[in-house]
Amino acid sequence: MPRSLTYALREAALFFEPFSFVSTLPEESRTPLWEVLLVDMAVIATLVGQADGKLDIPESVFASVFLRYPFLSEAERKEFEQWGLLDERTKGELVAHAQEIFERVGTPQIENLKSPAVLREVSGAVGDPALYEKYAASMYRFAYVISKADEHFGEKESEILATLWRVLGLKGAAPAIEGEVPSEPLATVLAELDALVGLDPIKDSVRTLANLLLVQAERGRSNLPVQSLTLHSVFLGPPGTGKTTVARLFGRILKSLGVLKKGHVVEVDRAGLVADYVGQTAEKVDEKVKEALDGVLFVDEAYALIPKGDGSDYGNEAVDTLMKRMEDLRDRLVVIVAGYPEEMQRFLNANAGVRSRFTRFFTFDHYSTDELVEIFSRLCTRGQYQMSEQAGQYLKEEEQRYSDTKDHTFGNGRLMRTLFEQTLERHAARICKMTPLTRELLVTLELKDIPPMRAVSFERDG
Repeated sequence: MPRSLTYALREAALFFEPFSFVSTLPEESRTPLWEVLLVDMAVIATLVGQADGKLDIPESVFASVFLRYPFLSEAERKEFEQWGLLDERTKGELVAHAQEIFERVGTPQIENLKSPAVLREVSGAVGDPALYEKYAASMYRFAYVISKADEHFGEKESEILATLWRVLGLKGAAPAIEGEVPSEPLATVLAELDALVGLDPIKDSVRTLANLLLVQAERGRSNLPVQSLTLHSVFLGPPGTGKTTVARLFGRILKSLGVLKKGHVVEVDRAGLVADYVGQTAEKVDEKVKEALDGVLFVDEAYALIPKGDGSDYGNEAVDTLMKRMEDLRDRLVVIVAGYPEEMQRFLNANAGVRSRFTRFFTFDHYSTDELVEIFSRLCTRGQYQMSEQAGQYLKEEEQRYSDTKDHTFGNGRLMRTLFEQTLERHAARICKMTPLTRELLVTLELKDIPPMRAVSFERDG
């Protein structure tokens, strides 16, 4: 398979996340909705794929995206096997099956897509106005990636995408095709931010900044003076509290607002910026800055760049170089530095120029007991596991007992992921020799499967 098509399929799979809500709907409405969604995706993939006169993309889309997407439950997989989309088919059979679908729905046309109306209705029924926006943005981005997969883009593909933009009801003018993959609507990214566990003060601060940038953009379009804003930020907080996750969303928000062209995030620490020999540190910093241009450079544990006491090393050179690049490239680069609150003061006080570069501070607190339990529960849901009533109660009690020992090194969400992984290991050890391995055994986590929190923490701390 060509590298361009492999890339397209990988990217297309990422755009399907908004459709995971289907698994939460009542069973009687789930299958009909799935059929509408997948038929429309097949129509789009085929129309775009055969725009150059050859049907050489949709079959791979079926095989690599539709047939293997991980959020399908076992019951849903059986339904799709009966519907004919999840069995092992050859390339030719997949094309033939696509044609069978089109015979049922009529001549495939973008104007005849059924899913926009269905998704608008579902969005209203579940009380989530942003749901349709997520769907529409994902559908368009899917079509865009497929259109570029064969490294050939012509007038026909452009016409199809312009029609899709209009049919989906996306706001504004369709983006230029030869540029970056179009930005997501701001509402889509903010909805992902809102869906994170806890972090209410952080969510409020990010939304406030987004509103400010949105208004400034509108002022610019109305020929009014626009305030120049410094977006370099400091994320303060213990590990596992969502700093990296929020940084990634931050970059996507800035892209959706047109502040950054790409909005990608380059993550780096001391080892990625500081060299062992004189003259090499500035080069390492410049390499990372170049990689992060038009996006976000996220420096984790930034305080490690400044040694304790009176000692000095090439970390100071890294800081000086970074500060200069932040000033010179302030329109194309946003830098976020992160770390423990107390240690970060050492970084900010490194010299007068450091603190003045950062004007936005976001403080991430420890998760509460209920929030930690919610994180663990979401990991279970994502992996299609469920806790027994006793296991759920034990987890909450264990979290409460352990919460009194929290210090600045407490792992928070990271610790929950480690706890979940070790729980799965104990669960597997418990059931592996049982016969038969029923679905109930495979998905149910019992009290004995969950290790003590303190033991998990000690393992993490070494």
